[in-house]
Amino acid sequence: MQTAVKFFCGIFVFLAGATSAFAGDVIVNEIMFHPASTNVLEEWFELYNAGSTAVNLSGWQITKGVAFTFPTNTVLVAGGYLVVEADGPTFAAKHPGVANFVAGWAGTLGHSLELSDNTGHVINSIEFYAEGDWAARVLGAGGVAGALDHYGGLGWEWSAPHGGAGSSLELINPALPNTYAHNWGPSASLNGTPGRPNSIAATNVAPLIAGIAHTPVLPAPTDVVTVSARIVDEHTNGLTVTIDYRVDGAASFTTAPMFDDGAHGDGVAGDGIYGAILPAQPNGTIVEFYLQARDAENNLRTYPNWTAPTGSTRTANLLYQVDNGSYSGDQPVYRIIM
Repeated sequence: MQTAVKFFCGIFVFLAGATSAFAGDVIVNEIMFHPASTNVLEEWFELYNAGSTAVNLSGWQITKGVAFTFPTNTVLVAGGYLVVEADGPTFAAKHPGVANFVAGWAGTLGHSLELSDNTGHVINSIEFYAEGDWAARVLGAGGVAGALDHYGGLGWEWSAPHGGAGSSLELINPALPNTYAHNWGPSASLNGTPGRPNSIAATNVAPLIAGIAHTPVLPAPTDVVTVSARIVDEHTNGLTVTIDYRVDGAASFTTAPMFDDGAHGDGVAGDGIYGAILPAQPNGTIVEFYLQARDAENNLRTYPNWTAPTGSTRTANLLYQVDNGSYSGDQPVYRIIM
């Protein structure tokens, strides 16, 4: 669906003696929050136990998104899956043969889920969308790429098959945090894969990029600008992170390395935050930039991500503008950079 412009196969069992010592291993692994039918009774999500010990979910609750309390003696075995559904009969008719489920929550899925244990401690809290970093940016419907940078004003749209086109939203690598949008994607299987391994599961993915920021937010002509981002990968060795930037109107980008050494506006060395310091620019200058992160296995991720039309130049980038003006008053100031 497009909207105009975010492994082991286990079983569900009842077992009174399971431990909850490894409760943090239980994560949200798959979400059907926008069924193609738009019938909210077809909504569901899946939990996965990524640990090596069974976890007793008795009395656990979904405390954000929908309201649900797990029944007594609900145990999720190591490597197992448990589907949590809006309505049992509706789910069974849509997914016959899936036995590892509980059902009957109150409410409808929105864009967040929070799982808490029986003491109220939050185990896993995530947000999810069918736009932004959870989707692919594509050229506007009916558009034909040409010589114009902005393709005749057609703009961009979000392409997200999990947003009503029949796919679920699946976690790619459960060994990495499920709080990063880039670790999710639309299922390759129609209607998702409830109760079994995800269709797009992978143990080696391109580095995850998040938390991109530039400081100062509103630089003056005398200010150098620090750009930073958090990079997460299965392996910390062999990561290469770069920033490509150019001033508005320049024909090409300049590539500069980003560092996690504590000397480039990146905080503490080795903390997973990479930084680069860009030179000061004249007043009014617009600077556009994007990041690339490559791991030792040559997996590459670019941010912002986009789907490039044939023969196009890269126009979907991050921006900041140099401004030496001053503002006063109590009203908030919003800036649109184009």
